[in-house]
Amino acid sequence: EVQVLTKRADRAEAQAEAAETHIKTVEEQAEERGKEAEKLRQELQAKEMELRDANEEVQVLTKRADRAEARAEAAEIRIKTVEEQAEEVGKRAKEVEEHLKEELQVAKRR
Repeated sequence: EVQVLTKRADRAEAQAEAAETHIKTVEEQAEERGKEAEKLRQELQAKEMELRDANEEVQVLTKRADRAEARAEAAEIRIKTVEEQAEEVGKRAKEVEEHLKEELQVAKRR
């Protein structure tokens, strides 16, 4: 009976030692994974900051583009207005030229 109990005790101690070794291994793995998780969390924070900065830059550039497009549109309207005015001036100049030709003809007849 002592031998049986000794064998049981030896097996129990071996199992306990194996369990403790396994627990230590699992704890080490958990610690390593925790370090990896912290590293990934920090990388994620850095990426989030980069993304925020990029989004802010996009907003600034979008506003600049919107303003530039509005200015270009206003410039096109002004160009069209100036072209219309130039056309009107050209018509008037032609009318004046015709009138002066008529006056010159009248003056030559005298």
